[in-house]
Amino acid sequence: MVDPPPGIDPEAWQITREIWAAAGKTIPETPDKDTLHFHADLKRVLANFEAAKAVSERDRNNELSFNDLADHCRELYQTLYGLDEIAFMRLAGSSTVDAEQVLTNTMSNLSILETACRGAKTPGIPRKRKHEHNEFLIILLANLYQQKMGQNASVTTNPITDRREGKFVEFVMGFVKHFVPDQLDTMNGRAIQRALKVQRDNPDPLQKA
Repeated sequence: MVDPPPGIDPEAWQITREIWAAAGKTIPETPDKDTLHFHADLKRVLANFEAAKAVSERDRNNELSFNDLADHCRELYQTLYGLDEIAFMRLAGSSTVDAEQVLTNTMSNLSILETACRGAKTPGIPRKRKHEHNEFLIILLANLYQQKMGQNASVTTNPITDRREGKFVEFVMGFVKHFVPDQLDTMNGRAIQRALKVQRDNPDPLQKA
């Protein structure tokens, strides 16, 4: 057997072949310039998924929302506005800068920041659903499947077992098994079917153009 191109070890290529075989795509035992993209595509999906997962987890763990920050700006603005003459004199006497100018600028900036925070969009889904990044992974794989296989990703329901199955299900599960095994407990045919429904109900406007 001819050695694979630099950067692709035999084990990684066999994993690539196994994942695509689950989708019904047979690729050669030895990669070449015309087939290396099958591996690169899977790695690109993995990189996008990991980036989205990191953002999702950061948003979920961030307990301070933009509305909370806006409320803090408003509270501080009102506190500064309510300073009495004695408090202002003490403040002015504790610094060599123009306390009145500093106070005016600070209150103006707080008002601007409050308005910006009120208009900022806080991601809502990461706070409600723990595994929403899995849906993103499924949609990435669905787009790749459609591109390489020339058909839409789909899930069928076995009328006897009620099991969700199909080539795309096997493709996704093969990817998860080899690239993100920590997600196996939350990935199954039903989850894949739900993600595809979300994509159908909320199509990407850029893809429709």
